[in-house]
Amino acid sequence: LFEFYTQHINQWLSNLTSYKSKTDLGGFPGEKTIASGILTLQRLLNHDDSFDFFKHVVSNKNDFLDLEEDYSDVHEFFTNQLTIWQQLKTALINFDRNKQILDKDVSAAKALLELKSIQTSDAPYNMLSKVAGLINTVKQVNDAAIAARRAHALERIELKIGQIKIEIKKSGIATDELSNKLLYPLQLLKKSLETEESIPQILMMQTTTADGYVDDATDDLNKAVEAEEEKRKAAQTKIPPNIEGGAVNGGNKAEPIPPVNAPDKPVPPPLVKAKPVVEVSVSDLQDKVSKGAYIESAEDVKAFISALEKELTNTIATDKRVRIR
Repeated sequence: LFEFYTQHINQWLSNLTSYKSKTDLGGFPGEKTIASGILTLQRLLNHDDSFDFFKHVVSNKNDFLDLEEDYSDVHEFFTNQLTIWQQLKTALINFDRNKQILDKDVSAAKALLELKSIQTSDAPYNMLSKVAGLINTVKQVNDAAIAARRAHALERIELKIGQIKIEIKKSGIATDELSNKLLYPLQLLKKSLETEESIPQILMMQTTTADGYVDDATDDLNKAVEAEEEKRKAAQTKIPPNIEGGAVNGGNKAEPIPPVNAPDKPVPPPLVKAKPVVEVSVSDLQDKVSKGAYIESAEDVKAFISALEKELTNTIATDKRVRIR
């Protein structure tokens, strides 16, 4: 009997030691329980004599009953519940990206709070059966919010692509190759949006990132227009060959050769450079004209609108375009 118990206890000790190597790395529950259990089992196994061994067990009966229950929970967790635990951790990381949006939904906020409570619990074992349902509750709200903002972002980027296409068409140097080159970053951004699940990142991609690509495309288009301008100027400065001179035959001037009319070349379309873009920040402008943090009176409205009109008018007068932000 003594040998059976010692073999059994040694197996427990081996398992708990293995589990401790995981909890020492962090991210797993049961650290204190496992450490305490290892110490209790080591003290028991120090009793080499069977009489002393069982005397120690009987004297600490309640402690060993508690240890048996704790060991059962920990062993079940590390044997069969690690998958759901990893799902919990991954879900919380993903949901945290959109916490500001999720906290506005009552059901999602409640489920998210419970998931975090399970993750931080010292003994979450009996609560893990609820994890899948709670994750699904938050996921439905999260997925719907992502889909709505992604659709809006794709729509806004498509509008920017349309704006660049118009500029290319007006430039006088439109080609499929040029269009593909200038629009490629925005097309690539659209593909990235289709898999992006962070709402703040989606918002940044549709604004800051997309606007940067539009500015880059505009700059590259203007450089291409300037290169074409130089090319046309160089062509105009070339002196055409004299094809009206007479032939000399035996010292006698021959009849003049009529000029050969070169075929008419198509007149190239005029070159048009895109106007540079200036950003006007509505919030910065409001800070300049408002005495407080808010617009609170009719006078505040008039002052703000007047300042905005002046800013826009002055910018346009310098042959620039305005992007409101």
